[in-house]
Amino acid sequence: MRSTLRRFLVACVETWQFTAVGIGSVAIVTMLVLTAQSVSEVAQSRGEVEAGLALAVAEQHAQDFAMHVGCSDQRMVGGLRSSLVQRRSGDRRWIEIEVAVPKGRSYSFMCEILSGSLPPTLRRPLSVLGEVNRSLFDDEFALSATKASDFPRVDLSACNRRDVTAAGCKSFVHDVSIALLHLRNGTDQSDYRLEADPDGVLRPRFGESGILVVDGNLWVERGRGTLQIELARPATLVVRGNVYLGRSLACIGSGRLTIVAEASDIGEWSEGSGNVFLGLVEDDAKQVVSIDASLVATSDCVVSSNSATVLGAVVVGGDLIATHEESRLVVAGTRLPHSREPNPGIVRRGSRRPSVLVPVAVEDQSVSPLR
Repeated sequence: MRSTLRRFLVACVETWQFTAVGIGSVAIVTMLVLTAQSVSEVAQSRGEVEAGLALAVAEQHAQDFAMHVGCSDQRMVGGLRSSLVQRRSGDRRWIEIEVAVPKGRSYSFMCEILSGSLPPTLRRPLSVLGEVNRSLFDDEFALSATKASDFPRVDLSACNRRDVTAAGCKSFVHDVSIALLHLRNGTDQSDYRLEADPDGVLRPRFGESGILVVDGNLWVERGRGTLQIELARPATLVVRGNVYLGRSLACIGSGRLTIVAEASDIGEWSEGSGNVFLGLVEDDAKQVVSIDASLVATSDCVVSSNSATVLGAVVVGGDLIATHEESRLVVAGTRLPHSREPNPGIVRRGSRRPSVLVPVAVEDQSVSPLR
């Protein structure tokens, strides 16, 4: 009963969050608060109801702040007091909202103010602008129509070049021989491979921007088991070349990973650029890889392994290709980013909005971090 009621409260907020604004939206939240307070006495679940109400009030406060709808830093909604504090870091802005409910408890939430929502192609399992090799799928797979305007774009204009370059980071090793082990003629560009720490976990040095750029090809060499990548928040890896994934990847921590293979604007390379390879190119289709990330290929996506599973989105600007009859692709879509989730470097669209609210603390008012 308690969890059902809490889910109902949050669902109500999400239903109107981008359609009802101003006085009308606050009135709806007020009505919800008063109704739920009455229900809580019957359900004997005051704590659960209070948490849901606090989230509802904080959500509406964040929405109004992002949309500049006559928003003040302090407001009262159905007896709940909501206080908002802004925090900045460079071009990024966060807000922290504390909601004080009767009888001395308070709930704190944080979110980032985003310039818009993610492009739709990053919010669905598979989007392909070119041709699709249907033999990759065991079952009939319905593809949504994809427009070029929906393709994710990367904008690094606000980044300090020195801060985002992967060259010199211990997680990215410049390897002059790795391409010759897998490609008869090697490659024209610089080649980098991912290198885990001694404990077997990869910890890339994503700075404040959440972006790293590889000027060249990126290789994930074969290895035993899954290569774990530790991420505390969403991160974007931009590869100005090809991405060769010969081993399974899994993210640990609270972050998600987006890998973007960009076509090089420096010149034409014999190996091409902007391609993502699931399985190494000379594989005999017996390999199995599972990728816990979203993959964006501005050119082609080539599947060489017997079974390639991608948990995030797969976005292909060119063709989706199978190198063997046995090659298979599973687009699980179980780790798709939320439209209001930060995704560094990806150009957003639409109106400003808050990211998903994250609870910071549940504590007594006397020790509130905003006091």
